[in-house]
Amino acid sequence: MKLLIVEDEPLLRQRLLRLCREIVGAAFTATAVGSLGEAREQLRGRSFDGLLLDLNVAGHDGFGLLHEAAAAAMHVVVVSGHGERALEAFELGVLDFVPKPFGRERLELALQRLQGAPVPGTRALRRVAVWRARGVALVDIDKVTCIAAVPEGSELHLEGGRTELHAKPLDRLLPLLPPNFVRCHRTWIVNLAAVKTLRSARGSRSWLELADGRELPVGRSRLPALLELIAQE
Repeated sequence: MKLLIVEDEPLLRQRLLRLCREIVGAAFTATAVGSLGEAREQLRGRSFDGLLLDLNVAGHDGFGLLHEAAAAAMHVVVVSGHGERALEAFELGVLDFVPKPFGRERLELALQRLQGAPVPGTRALRRVAVWRARGVALVDIDKVTCIAAVPEGSELHLEGGRTELHAKPLDRLLPLLPPNFVRCHRTWIVNLAAVKTLRSARGSRSWLELADGRELPVGRSRLPALLELIAQE
């Protein structure tokens, strides 16, 4: 696991490095920087699996960098003493928020989540950060009807027919989405609020018809759970 750690306090930066190395073990490599400028330089030149980000770096607000990082393929864990901004961070799609001061166990939980462990109680994403020609833009998650797997990551389909590209693949994006977003097929996530009906045909073929007329395939193994969820809507 390759991490970028952004923390301006040298002692805390070294503590994060040490604890991450102890918790993750031999599979861990990290780059630790003390400014937002250095962080952006690292993100331009390298790919990381995760970002540990303080929200106040040398007197500068880390939310600008958070917007950019949220649009990337990696996951973001905020490590900050500004707990009052936790909800704001979760709404942008951070994987976890570790409040300062923190202990080893709390950091270990965050690292487990970075490695793919379930993330109960943190699916509060309200705006999806996407890259456009002029920088990062925020898209309301309620406007997204479905999401397709594409080579570049994920393609968000919005009300009105517009699409946006997001760098995270479906497997990384799904844990951040509200519970009404579910995997209906290996290549599709659907917003249940956009579903008009579920149809089936001979040969065990099933598909979802959305309110805008779009049809999405339904994987055979996903059908029982999907039927139950639709019945609850």
